[in-house]
Parts: sequence; structure tokens; C-alpha cells
Amino acid sequence: MWDCSKLDLEDSGGPTTTVFVGNISEKASDMLVRQLLAKCGIVLSWKRVQGASGKLQAFGFCEYKEPESTLRALRLLHELLLGDKKLLVKVDAKTKAQLEDWKAKKRSTNGGITDGSRTEGGAEEEVLDEETLRRDQVVKGAIDVLIREYSSELNAPSQDSDGQTRNKKRKEKKEEDINAMELEDDKRDLISREISKFRDTHKKLEEEKGKKEKERLELERERRERDKERERERE
Repeated sequence: MWDCSKLDLEDSGGPTTTVFVGNISEKASDMLVRQLLAKCGIVLSWKRVQGASGKLQAFGFCEYKEPESTLRALRLLHELLLGDKKLLVKVDAKTKAQLEDWKAKKRSTNGGITDGSRTEGGAEEEVLDEETLRRDQVVKGAIDVLIREYSSELNAPSQDSDGQTRNKKRKEKKEEDINAMELEDDKRDLISREISKFRDTHKKLEEEKGKKEKERLELERERRERDKERERERE
């Protein structure tokens, strides 16, 4: 688990949530993407999808410790320009429902103060409380500094030859058009399936970890019992 930004993010509770991060430019290193995600909150895991050849693909899944971090990532990282592409940061329907429930509970706890983010379609924007706005500004400043640190690689000329420039521009225009609209149904289904697969894998790993820990504790207990028995025999 990586360190989050130096901003003192308090654990606001709630379920762990997973965001889809796509349209990652080849100019943006995986280390940069990891650091950007960590600026928004406590990252439990970041899984960058790999192709059959082992090459990192242009998308992955980030699991945050609590909803506040996920909401901040949606606000500050979605459509963030990295190199020649804008990041695509989304959540599936299940996660969106979890976030809405969490925000409703938080509003109730805070006496009706609204705290949230833009809807995925961008049509509606909720009013953020002063503390959330302050934190967003601090994190945004840290993100800007990070991008400036990586400016040399993000602004590096493309390796495409002159003969490929036209095709590259057409491809970029198509990607921009995709970013400007909701994900198509089949892509949305793909994201949901991938997130579900990610959750299942993570759950199995946690269960296996818990099982091994239980076995370790049991062995430790048995060892202590044997030691005590030997001491009694010597007496």
C-alpha cells in the first residue's frame, strides 16, 4: 500500500470502493499513475491490466480504503490531461450506489451538509462543504506539482513516423469523442465484469491470508503448550 498525499486525510469510514482508470497515455509511466491515485487518498491496491505479451494496457483498477478517496479521484482525476490523452475515471453501478448511500449517511451525520461529486454524466454537481473544498485544493496543487515533475516525459515527441501522424490524429479525435460521452453498454458491462473479477480475486487473497494467519497462530499456541509441558516435566 502506497503513501497517500501529505494531506492529513482522516479515515471517514465506509466500504472500500474500486474505480476504473482508463485512457492512460503511453507517455505516462505506471509510477506516475500510481502517485496520482495516491494523492487522492489511501490506495489499497492498483491493478494495471497487462496484455498477453506482458505489455501494460491503457487501463486498470484502483481500490481505495474509503469512499471519500474515490469521490476525490472522480472529481480531480477524471479528464485530467496526461501527455496526449485525458484520463477516464469511472465507477460501475454497484460502486455508484455505495457512494450515494455513503454520502446520504454522511449528510445525515453532518446535519444535512452536502458532500459529493459530479454525476458520471457531468450534468449535475453537488455542493461541497468547505473542508472538502479545502482538501481538494491542496490535493489539486499536489497533482499539478507532480505533473510538472513528469513534464519532460509527458511532453516528449511521439515515436510515430510522419506517415503515421494523420492516423494518430484520427485515433486521438476518436478517443476524445469517446471521453465526451457515456461508455457504451458493452464497455460498461466489461468494466463491471472486470471490477467483479477484481473483487473476487481480492476477496480470495484476503481469505487465504486469514487462513494462513490462523494456522500460524495455532502452531504458535501448540509450541507454547509444548514448552510449558517440558518445563513442568523438568520440575
